[in-house]
Amino acid sequence: MKGIFLALIGPNGTGKTSLAKNLAKRLGWLYLKSPPKQFWRERSHIERLGDLQDRYKFYLKINKYLSIFIKKKIYQGKSVILDRYYLDTWITHNQIIQEKDFRGLLEPNLTILVTCTVKKQLKRLAKRKKLSTSEKRYSTAQLNSLTQTYRKIATRATRLLLINTDKKTKKQNLAITLDALKKLELIS
Repeated sequence: MKGIFLALIGPNGTGKTSLAKNLAKRLGWLYLKSPPKQFWRERSHIERLGDLQDRYKFYLKINKYLSIFIKKKIYQGKSVILDRYYLDTWITHNQIIQEKDFRGLLEPNLTILVTCTVKKQLKRLAKRKKLSTSEKRYSTAQLNSLTQTYRKIATRATRLLLINTDKKTKKQNLAITLDALKKLELIS
């Protein structure tokens, strides 16, 4: 029996990681975050010193690594929830992407786009102890633009579910997502 692969995507501060971790815990599935821990030092170096092309190449490498790793897991019968995947790379590097770079990557059974209002995003980001360089620079206009880009590009996913985390608790977001997964016959 093959496992199931879900990828959660969306701008920072939308509740993506909380939802991914809660889903994995509830379902007993493997939770993965991109980039994996073994690449964090390289990521830090690239984010600090690299240009857009360097970051793009780094995240392409990560997506290819994750695609192979997850493929092995699902063929072993394990189900996987991934926090960020290739559409995140596509969106955050859309000025320089080449569609051919993404061919051959494992397609999730379902991509979940997690969104919320920019006001809520900024509030959540302000609570974080450690912000990335890009998170420190976000303006309301940039977050609005990023959210619109996510909505546009996410339609490339084979199967897409939109979850808006506004005015809902983590528990409510989990229940809504589980219900949708049941309706899509991805879980029983």
